[in-house]
Amino acid sequence: MTRTFKTISRQTAARLDLGLRARHLHPGFTLVEILVALVVAGLLTALLATVLGRGLVASSALEDTVERQRSRIVLHRLLSLDLRGKIPETELTITEHGFTLETVANHLVPGPLPVTVTWDFSRRQVRRIEEQPELDYALELLVIADLQGATLAFHDLSEDRWVPARSWLLESQRPAPAGLRLELLPTGARTAWEIIHRLPLEHDAPH
Repeated sequence: MTRTFKTISRQTAARLDLGLRARHLHPGFTLVEILVALVVAGLLTALLATVLGRGLVASSALEDTVERQRSRIVLHRLLSLDLRGKIPETELTITEHGFTLETVANHLVPGPLPVTVTWDFSRRQVRRIEEQPELDYALELLVIADLQGATLAFHDLSEDRWVPARSWLLESQRPAPAGLRLELLPTGARTAWEIIHRLPLEHDAPH
C-alpha cells in the first residue's frame, strides 16, 4: 500500500496555529455558566426591586404622615379661632353630628364679621360650614376627608365630668358646656388625636 503525504505550506501552518491560539485565549461560555449568570442576574434584579419598593412605601407613608399633621394643625387653628371669636351672649348649640356657634372668625373679609359656623363630624369626615345669610354667603371647608372614628364630648361643670354629645342632647336642663373635647382617629393613624378647648361661659363675657 502506498501512503501519500501532503506537504503543508508554512503559511497554512501559521494560520492553523493562530486559530488554535485564538480558541485557547477566547473560549466560549458553557451552558452551566450561562445558567448561573442568569440566576445571579435574577437575584440582583429581585433585590433591587425590593429595595426600591420599600423606598416607595416609606416615601408614601411619610407623605401621609405629613399630610395628617398638616390637617391636624389646620383643624386646631380653625377650631381655636372659632371658639375664641365666639360672640358673647350667644349659645353654642350641640347637634347630633357636631355643634353650631356664632363667631366673628370668618373667611370672607380680613377683619371680624359675625357668621354662623357649623362643625360637622358625620360621614367619617370633618367639615366646617360658614354662613352669613344677610350677605347670601356660605362656605364649606373639608378639613379631614377620611376618618376611622370621631368622638365629641362636652364638660358639665355642675357634675365635673365629660358628657358625650349624644348624651348631652338627652338632658335639656344642663348648663352651658364649660369645655369641648374632640377625639379623632384619621385613617392610617396609629393613635387618636385629642383636642380640648375651654369654652367661654356667661361670666367670662365683658360687661
